[in-house]
Amino acid sequence: MKALTDYLGRSVRVTDERLRHIMSHPEMADLEPFIAIALREPDVVVQSRTDGTVQLCHRKQVTEKFGEKWLCVAVKYVAGRPLYSDGVLDR
Repeated sequence: MKALTDYLGRSVRVTDERLRHIMSHPEMADLEPFIAIALREPDVVVQSRTDGTVQLCHRKQVTEKFGEKWLCVAVKYVAGRPLYSDGVLDR
């Protein structure tokens, strides 16, 4: 299990199973370090419309293989309530 830090300094745990699943997608090859960057320095954070405990951290990423793409990391915050009443934080 990995412990990462989000843009508000909160600890985010990523299980080995989830990391294996994420990295099984061909477009994620060699992009594992960018998961931590997307959490720590997202371009846009959006609260899930279907689950108030989930935030989606988006960061634009450029790779040689796929060009410019958005990396989206979904995070479920088990404790606490949603941070933004309007559901969107634009950075």
